[in-house]
Amino acid sequence: MEAHSAWQLISAAAALPEDSRVTIRCGPLLEVVVRGLGSGAVPQPILEVERQHP
Repeated sequence: MEAHSAWQLISAAAALPEDSRVTIRCGPLLEVVVRGLGSGAVPQPILEVERQHP
């Protein structure tokens, strides 16, 4: 997912009512992108990071 798409997802989540939640399942690299774009500043997105297993 590119940064623009991640930003759109965060923006869409932020437009929901404050008590709504959106679960974003992603890998560690996308977690860095989503958090870097400010997902922590809005309550709706919940990140579920799937860790790589050796």
